[in-house]
Amino acid sequence: MKQTGCILSISLEWNCYVDDVADCVPTVHVQRLDLSEFSRGFSYETADHYTQAPGDPGMRDLYTYRGVRLLLSSRGVGKKVSLAAIMLQVAPLAASPCCYLARALTPALPEPATRTEA
Repeated sequence: MKQTGCILSISLEWNCYVDDVADCVPTVHVQRLDLSEFSRGFSYETADHYTQAPGDPGMRDLYTYRGVRLLLSSRGVGKKVSLAAIMLQVAPLAASPCCYLARALTPALPEPATRTEA
């Protein structure tokens, strides 16, 4: 790995309650991504172009860098219990049977009399 370098993917997956941060430990997944024969390792090349005297052919110095490339990703779910959100979810469920009973127990109103012009 020292001569070719490598590319590593490091993924952090979180699944915890926000109220208790002490128990919130991510699951870590590490995977090497440069295992194909076509592109093994990680390297980067750059060059400096120059001439030593006017009229001389151009020269260049080529620098090749090799190392470890880390691709980090972090994803997850943070959960928190909210009493207000629970009440907003439960209130319509409690209100719908009451509205049904109110309609069922209310006597029907008579229809208004229609006017006839003489």
